[in-house]
Amino acid sequence: MRGTIATLLQLSAGFEDELDAVENILLVGELLGIPAPRMRKKIPAILDFADIGNFADAELRTYSSGMRARLGFSVATSVDPDVLLLDEVLSTSDESFKKKSSARIKEMARQAQAIVYVTHDLESAQELCTRAIELRDGRIVADGPSEQVISAYARRMRNAK
Repeated sequence: MRGTIATLLQLSAGFEDELDAVENILLVGELLGIPAPRMRKKIPAILDFADIGNFADAELRTYSSGMRARLGFSVATSVDPDVLLLDEVLSTSDESFKKKSSARIKEMARQAQAIVYVTHDLESAQELCTRAIELRDGRIVADGPSEQVISAYARRMRNAK
């Protein structure tokens, strides 16, 4: 793999509870190898997208899980990664942020960036993905166009009940 990878495998990936939003944005940027001056330019857009309001100056330990998820998603998607790894990141968000996040993921996909989206939410997978891989016991059991893989999986789950 060549290029930059950003990940949201957990809500607090790279965050420090005792730091505020801006300090955490700069920290995550550093972990991703992005110089502080470049990250500083991104801060207003990151905070705007995360929509955490007056909490930008508060320590992360005071954030709800949804606020942490919004900030993490905003940082990860703002660094223009070549590959974005997302694992169930929209599951803790409110409907408004889910829509905003979905739009950002779709825009990144249109720009030919690779996104690995891990989810149990078949509806969001159908909406966001062009290809799906079904795993069972750590093995690939289906791989192909998302509509086909997801439809087959949904049918199998209905019949299993």
